[in-house]
Amino acid sequence: MNITIDIGQVEGAVVQGIGWMTMEELVYDKTGKLLSNSLTTYKVPDIYSAPKNIQVTALESDGPDLALLRSKAVGEPPFNYGIGAFFAIQKAIKAYNPTYKIDFDAPLTPEKVLMRLYQK
Repeated sequence: MNITIDIGQVEGAVVQGIGWMTMEELVYDKTGKLLSNSLTTYKVPDIYSAPKNIQVTALESDGPDLALLRSKAVGEPPFNYGIGAFFAIQKAIKAYNPTYKIDFDAPLTPEKVLMRLYQK
């Protein structure tokens, strides 16, 4: 195992999670057919939508001796940090628009954020 590779896995999972909560929207037509079924219609995070700086620090733990820094897994758990981005955006909207009622309609695409900033 290699700490540099593990850090890269964590950084990638964080960016993927942020994309999941801010841009990866599934769109269906009235019959239930998926319309966002290709990279031309389904936005995924790229280098331009990633944070400029992601700081990852490996922590010592009481896990198995054979695992790097006794970790059990590094790739999937940080994916859930996208949920933090979702709620940070919700709080920012609420700070700008105090009448906004926080909802759970993910992802919070730029269009949805704009609509929530000015909803009454």
